[in-house]
Amino acid sequence: MDSSMESDRRDTQSAPSVCVVVVNWNKKQDLLRLLTLLHRLDYSHFKIVVVDNASNDGSPDAVREAFPSSVTLLETGSNLGGTGGFNVGMDYGIQNEFDFLWLLDNDAIVETDSLKNLVSAALSSPEVGIVGSRILNAEDPSFLVKLGANIDWKYGHVRSVMQNARDREMSARFLNVDYVPFCSALISRRCVLQTGPLDERFFLYWDDSDFCIRAGKAGFRTIVALSSRVYHPSFTEKGRSQNYYLVRNTFLFFAKHLQGLNFFTTISHVLSRFFKMAVFAKLTDDSQSYAVIKGGVFDFLYGRFGRIVRSLPSFGSNVKSVSVPWDDFSGQRVIVTTDASVDVVRSIVKHLLSSKSKSVTVAVPDSRLQLLNDLEVDFLVLNDSRSNLFTEHVRMFVRILRNNYDSLIISQGTSPFGFACRHTFLFDPLSDHLSAVSHVRKRMYVPVLSLLLSYILLVLVLPFVLWRGHKICRKDLLSKGFGGERQ
Repeated sequence: MDSSMESDRRDTQSAPSVCVVVVNWNKKQDLLRLLTLLHRLDYSHFKIVVVDNASNDGSPDAVREAFPSSVTLLETGSNLGGTGGFNVGMDYGIQNEFDFLWLLDNDAIVETDSLKNLVSAALSSPEVGIVGSRILNAEDPSFLVKLGANIDWKYGHVRSVMQNARDREMSARFLNVDYVPFCSALISRRCVLQTGPLDERFFLYWDDSDFCIRAGKAGFRTIVALSSRVYHPSFTEKGRSQNYYLVRNTFLFFAKHLQGLNFFTTISHVLSRFFKMAVFAKLTDDSQSYAVIKGGVFDFLYGRFGRIVRSLPSFGSNVKSVSVPWDDFSGQRVIVTTDASVDVVRSIVKHLLSSKSKSVTVAVPDSRLQLLNDLEVDFLVLNDSRSNLFTEHVRMFVRILRNNYDSLIISQGTSPFGFACRHTFLFDPLSDHLSAVSHVRKRMYVPVLSLLLSYILLVLVLPFVLWRGHKICRKDLLSKGFGGERQ
């Protein structure tokens, strides 16, 4: 027998077993692409498990037809969210005694050595329990999505590592982080058994952060393997609307992991931030943003977790129906916010340059600047790495006011920056049309009034949030881990 073949067989037999868990809901084409790529991995000791959350786009039948024997399909019968879906797959992996579980989003794109390099990193130290990949932007691989993230425990923020930064060579093999996104995360069996399942109260958002923090408390490290490259759509480019799960689960996460004065300080910052947004949305007739934030806060207070059961109003209630032609911006000084995807911002800029606007400025957070800095426009940069983002937004408002712009163009919801300009318009990317919004400099009292009212609400509601947080801290809703072991 050829010596190289014998060596390959020994490597396969000694390699740790990996259960690849992919959760799917109505993304048939993305799923089939990922499964095809997984079959090309240069790691032999793995099994692919697809957990389908009651898709109605034909995903289960397509998987059975394309991969009749090489993919195990688990159908949940209902939409359990990413959290519940991953738990189903993780439970399968634990019951079948796999050494590692590789959690993947269905829209991820993997390279042939992505898994091999994750396993190598996981074996580098017995303390390593979770390994994330180098996540690159699927639309433009020259940019990173992020390299994991750290938690700002005082102000209640997530601080992503190198978010939207241009990819570059790094001397380090691994990065230590608080958590990695579960679009690509390899977790050891021992870590899962000692940490327990994902907390299904989250449904979406903060579930990966919560698991990694719990794993850290159990003695495991979370790292990023820089040699494991996985491609994924940018998290900041999926839509910028206030998200119900993001609001509600922010309170749940910090209630689980902070106590006493630390919880009081952090949750005061979080609640103040959301109330500023909610009151401003209410005063500007942005019914969708208001409903999302109000629903998230009050569902936390009433202990309503898991999947949202109510419908939310659509954007646009604060918009006048008359469409505004792009030629109206000829000769104007216009500023554009980046509250939508980069593609939408580029479309707006293209229209403005074609209409021969006098000047075009883009107001952009520093974490997204590199995605847009090829545009031939001016930039006003907001430093979103600061702990106190409110003061940074105030500085931006003053800068916009001093520059005396004729018009502001936003892409969804409302923006306090509109009250620093003479006129504000909402861009609809589906129709390519603009509509006037009732944000004008003459009504500058609106953001000031919203601030005052938000602080009054903070004083009234904070005690109830602290009470709910105290109850969550004391109650162990996840008393058992997989396989019946205590967490």
